[in-house]
Order: sequence, then structure tokens, then C-alpha cells
Amino acid sequence: MTNTPGVLKELYKYSLLVILVLGLAVRVLLAPFSSGSDIVQFAGFAKTIQRHGLCFYNYAAKFYTEKWPYNWPYVYGPVLAYTLGLLSQLVSPNYTIYPARYPHVCVSTNWVFAVKLIYIVFDTVAAVLIYTITRKPLLVALYYL
Repeated sequence: MTNTPGVLKELYKYSLLVILVLGLAVRVLLAPFSSGSDIVQFAGFAKTIQRHGLCFYNYAAKFYTEKWPYNWPYVYGPVLAYTLGLLSQLVSPNYTIYPARYPHVCVSTNWVFAVKLIYIVFDTVAAVLIYTITRKPLLVALYYL
């Protein structure tokens, strides 16, 4: 006869690891297959950061002259600007605008995956912090999965 409470106790001990591995696997596998307008716009921001460096905020509202895909300005903090600038050195932020009555914008899969990977890493860190503070894997599961 098996020791069911002992097995459950062992599973509970590794539950955080199981939650993180499952969550990471799902997120990493699905990351390159969808994109919202923000990731495409981040590619436009990254190109401006490449051109203007630390003077980026002087161009934060010049979406027409900078040829960003959408007509909304950069409203994020400097950490994201520096992160996008660094990321654009590793992965090309290419996008194509197909003009039509309702224009379509396509962005490279590599850029989508790279941007999402940053958010996946920070979500994982947040999940570990939640567990460190609460020691409750169920809260981590509710947040992370």
C-alpha cells in the first residue's frame, strides 16, 4: 500500500517547480505565434532609439516623422526604452505596413519572440517573488498559469 500523504507532501514540495516549468513551456511555445499592436509599435520605438539614442524622448510624439506603425506616442518609462534599444541590437525590429482601407502591419517573428521573452522572464521572477513572500504555490498558480 502506498503512503498517499507522503506522496502528496513530496508533490507539494515540488509544486512551484512544476508550475514554473509548465507555465514557461506553454508561454515559450506559444510566444511567437501572436502579436498585438503594442509589440509592432515597440519595433517602431526601437528603430527610433537606434537612430537617436538617449535623445529618444525628443522624438517620443513624432510618430508620423518616425514612421511608426500606429499614431500613438511613446508613453512608457525609460527602462522599457533602454530595454527596447538593447533588444534592437540583438534582434532586428523589422515590420512592414501593407496599405489598404484598413492597413495591416506585419512584424518579424524574431522580434515578437524577443519582446515576449522579456515579459516572460519578468513574469517568472514575479511568480518566484510571490512564492517567496507567501509560500503558497496556489497563489503562484493563479498568477502564473
